[in-house]
Amino acid sequence: MSSKLQTANEETPLLSAPTIVDQASSSASSDNAKLLSAKKKKASPWHVIVALFCLTFSFGALYAPMIQFYTVIFCYKYYQQQSGDSGADIPLDNCAIPEVQAIVSEAQAIIMFLTYASTLLVASYYGALSDRKGRRLIMMISTLGSLIQIALFIITIKYIHIFGISLLFIAPIIKGLMAGDTVAIAAVQAYISDCTTRAERTIAFGNMMATVFLGTSIGPTVASFLLNKTKSINSIFYMVFIIHFVIGLYFWLVMPESNDISQYNSESKQQGKQSFLQRINIFSALQILHRRSTSEHASQYALPLMAGVQFLLYIVMMPPSLLYAMLQFKWTAYEGGLFFSLCSFTRVVIMLTVLPLLSKIFHRNKATTTSTPSSSPPTSPATSAIKVEEEEPASPSSSTSSAIVDTRSKQDIRHAIIFDSWMIRTGLTIETVCFVAFGLVTTSVGFSITGATQSFALLAAPSLRSLLTSLVDPTEIGELLGAMAVLEACGSKYIHSMTYYTVDI
Repeated sequence: MSSKLQTANEETPLLSAPTIVDQASSSASSDNAKLLSAKKKKASPWHVIVALFCLTFSFGALYAPMIQFYTVIFCYKYYQQQSGDSGADIPLDNCAIPEVQAIVSEAQAIIMFLTYASTLLVASYYGALSDRKGRRLIMMISTLGSLIQIALFIITIKYIHIFGISLLFIAPIIKGLMAGDTVAIAAVQAYISDCTTRAERTIAFGNMMATVFLGTSIGPTVASFLLNKTKSINSIFYMVFIIHFVIGLYFWLVMPESNDISQYNSESKQQGKQSFLQRINIFSALQILHRRSTSEHASQYALPLMAGVQFLLYIVMMPPSLLYAMLQFKWTAYEGGLFFSLCSFTRVVIMLTVLPLLSKIFHRNKATTTSTPSSSPPTSPATSAIKVEEEEPASPSSSTSSAIVDTRSKQDIRHAIIFDSWMIRTGLTIETVCFVAFGLVTTSVGFSITGATQSFALLAAPSLRSLLTSLVDPTEIGELLGAMAVLEACGSKYIHSMTYYTVDI
């Protein structure tokens, strides 16, 4: 021991070389582990777009059969009240009468009102919950609500003599309280916003909308042929139930979380202090529309005006055109499914070909390139390591939302706003003309052509979404989508139901 102390001098290192090497290797392995974990946890818009295709496929498969489902159920009740017998084995042609269609229209209005009134009560709460607990939780809750709703529909059509039509009005309440379709779509859009920058978001939303209409174009076709083979609506319900079950497992076990919930610990504590009435306040989500716009390229009134335009579009988004065709042209779920597939397929083609072509023509020779000085003094390995560590994303959400900066010039941004404005004007004009044409055509072919032409009105949708998200700060996109979910529930489901489905066709 004394010999070792004697050999030591002031030039002897305090730490031995093996110790320094061990620390360096352990630090490198730690950094590699962080990089690997970040890659594993990194979310992508395609994670939710794949699931969205399956969900929209199910929605498209159920769209026309649901109308026939309601028609069969209430036609049975109508003839049972008229004749007093069981009303069994009623031909579907006997149900295509104005009296039955009026009952179906009113029943749909009540069911839609129950669904979206209950959704309206919890939309603000689920929006805050997605910020605190993540987007996946909202999607899982919504999927579970859909499974319960489909199960109740199956029970109704198989045991109508026992349960009657009561379950038809219980199912939408459960569906709405368990994060209905409106909240689920808002969660999907928030997931995509978490994974993209403002420059990438328009393309991502375009892919999302193309996926939506691709699913709704394939779904009705598959459902129509399955219905033609099995001659039973139950087969459609069974198929959709299995798809939702698989998607629920995907949300739970496979899909990564996009939102960094660790940033919302303080907000979580503040949310816990709120009363129940404050949590279900439907107007609290609309407060963001009264804030001053953060965009330097728009006025402070741009956000409420754009939200007002979107609200009006929600009211006329889904008119009872298919119900009108079933009454006017004696269509069944088979023809209705083919018509729905035609319209959806046309919208996919427009989103993937027409819109990019128009954008390319409009922006030709207009884009300006921006360059940043890349000259910098040479850095040491230690300084380089510090910079790399600072630039590494701390979480999946931060890596996709804050690591990449929008480098477009002010002229490019202004030019993009002009393009979006013209797309909105064009889409709204086509929508108005086609609404008038629906009431003027007298043949099934003319009705189908009008429906396909109306698909060009979709040109306004991605531009409207792009403008809305560019008017708020990236940290407020989730709150904005929650407010839009409230407007959609009020416009497309409440006012829409009160105006359309209470009118005799």
